[in-house]
Amino acid sequence: MLVTNVFGISLMDLITPAPPPAIARQQAQETLDAVVKEIESFHHDYSELPDVLAEVGVPPRGVWAYFKKPGGRYQVAGQMYGQIVTFDSPPRKPEIDAPYQ
Repeated sequence: MLVTNVFGISLMDLITPAPPPAIARQQAQETLDAVVKEIESFHHDYSELPDVLAEVGVPPRGVWAYFKKPGGRYQVAGQMYGQIVTFDSPPRKPEIDAPYQ
């Protein structure tokens, strides 16, 4: 059996019924929170932001976008079950290299 997806919708989303709007919103927000946590973990480990979302893992459900911005900022946007969630990171404090004493 061969299945082709030409609509840009994950196959999982095509065969899984959408939950009620309140549950869908909660699931979308939880997924967004998990993505942000992974991006922050990547930044902590490598002292830089990932170039693409695939470096930290793209959620299996929904459609997700990630944008790096100047000043160490980033934006993540996702759509799951018709619910849109976004996150804009706050400006980062410059890291100060303190001399060793």
